[in-house]
Amino acid sequence: MYRYYRSIQTQIMKRSINVVHLWGVWPMLCINRRKALSIPHFDPHDFKLGWCVICCKGRYNFATMAYLCIDIGDRIIAFVLPPGIPLFIPSALFLHFNTWVTEQEGERDAFIFWLPGDVAQWVELGFTTFKYFKETNSPEAMKELAIRLEEFWEQTIAQYPIDTLWD
Repeated sequence: MYRYYRSIQTQIMKRSINVVHLWGVWPMLCINRRKALSIPHFDPHDFKLGWCVICCKGRYNFATMAYLCIDIGDRIIAFVLPPGIPLFIPSALFLHFNTWVTEQEGERDAFIFWLPGDVAQWVELGFTTFKYFKETNSPEAMKELAIRLEEFWEQTIAQYPIDTLWD
């Protein structure tokens, strides 16, 4: 996944001299301060097959609070988020949320890095929109794109060993 993200970044950098990447291969950053609490949600604008990175800082008892919870359908998995330790999740695919940190228990800031799916699509289509790509390419080119996307999907989904998690 890193190689793919780096490829997207490299192509953008070659095309535009005014783009500066400050956060590794992730072009976007969200900062949740202090008492931020998220309700269960998907991140629909994230790259669907990619990973976002969550890294926390602050003074809080990470063993008893401030978990990141992921709903995988038949159960919810709570991940401990110690300060400074990154957690990679496919935030567009799984319903997720974080648990509360009370004032008596401390404060937690979270830094979330991600790649918007629209940016990856724009680069993959030769720096154009899907609508324009479809209007200006032949049906054969559209079939080739579909095949390429299917191969990419299969390679990417193979990175998620979901069927072996509970063995």
